[in-house]
Amino acid sequence: MNYVWEYAISANNSGKDINETTYVHQEVEDNFENYSAYTELSTKTINAFDSTPTIIVNPYYRYGKIFSDLLKENDNTVSREIKHVILNTAMHLLTYVDRKTGMNKTEYYINFIINDIESGVFGENNREIFASDFDRNQKRMIAKNILTLYSIGEEIHVLRETFSQIFRDSYIFINMEKKNEFIFYLREQKTEKYERMVEFLLAMFLPIDCTSSIFWTEILGVIGTDDMMKIGKIALY
Repeated sequence: MNYVWEYAISANNSGKDINETTYVHQEVEDNFENYSAYTELSTKTINAFDSTPTIIVNPYYRYGKIFSDLLKENDNTVSREIKHVILNTAMHLLTYVDRKTGMNKTEYYINFIINDIESGVFGENNREIFASDFDRNQKRMIAKNILTLYSIGEEIHVLRETFSQIFRDSYIFINMEKKNEFIFYLREQKTEKYERMVEFLLAMFLPIDCTSSIFWTEILGVIGTDDMMKIGKIALY
């Protein structure tokens, strides 16, 4: 991990608020044993994930033209405290731009969809469930699948794909007698959280002209499928 943007992405993936990070120049620590002119992060910083971390950076590694005049050792025209504030603010801005530079159009669309859900565009109930019951990776997966649904319109495929990624051992069937009914066998203990998650996924992905039946730990008997032909585990329908 040599770059600040690598730290920012890792911290974000770990659920940390990158805005709470404070970037400081090595001089602040008065300890040069961990300093390297060949990396943007000091070795002391690497893999550091404190709740409110102070990240030691070498601002000259990529941004020498920006910081060389500001951080002159013998320049007392700007106080040390002000220099620290400017450095921290500038590094946050530069890191933000750095991360966005690597994003493609799809990533922007995914973020737009997440923001729409979190803003209540898809309904207040869906907003609350999305915020409380899904983790960050699940939210991105859901947003990506919504984008896929809008792009290709393969409703059944996207519905199956989404449920299989949330409930990894689940089965989804289509009732051949009533072709607009989906039967979900989730193979999970029924909880309030899982019920809310299913409610959200159905609201977002189930075709409007379709109905659904949910089975948790018991399912209809399916000949030829051992998991669904266990005595005492077959549900009535």
